[in-house]
Amino acid sequence: MTEDTYVKGSMLLNYVKIVRANPDRDWGKYLEDDDWQVINDKIFTSNRYSYGSFRRIGYAVFKDIAGSDFNLVRSFGRFNMKTLLELFQNAFLVPDDPRASVRKLTMTKGVFMSGDSTTRVLDQGEKWVRCIVMVPSEEDDPERAEAFCWQYAGHLEEVVEQAGGANPRTEIKPSERNFEILVNWE
Repeated sequence: MTEDTYVKGSMLLNYVKIVRANPDRDWGKYLEDDDWQVINDKIFTSNRYSYGSFRRIGYAVFKDIAGSDFNLVRSFGRFNMKTLLELFQNAFLVPDDPRASVRKLTMTKGVFMSGDSTTRVLDQGEKWVRCIVMVPSEEDDPERAEAFCWQYAGHLEEVVEQAGGANPRTEIKPSERNFEILVNWE
């Protein structure tokens, strides 16, 4: 992992709030000293933070709060995207056009995270979009990679719903080292 690999504070903020709200948990089994500095400092949504800290703090929340439940991770992804939409004043949404909104989200992912983790639309239909999520190359733990993708599935569901798609649903399929996500709606 290079020092250039980072996430914006807007992606880290809700994880930090969860850790702070649960001081009785044994976070030490997942976190390093540098992570505690991030957790105990003020998080600025536009600042850059270490991808390593994001990865460890997110995994700690996944294991200790979500109990390794991928559906809870997807729900957290929806909640996190709702927060991001409010923060960025719906900048990713194209009103009444879920497909265009998903495309816009995949194109702006670099605003939140650097490195080689990318997303792109593979194909689309009237009420569905299929994306690929390319997991960061430094991610060597399959469980963490899958959790990362389930959170992104939640992001997609929230964007679709906020853009006017009813009852969004996602299906996640491994594709070599990466994951394909099909999001469809009514």
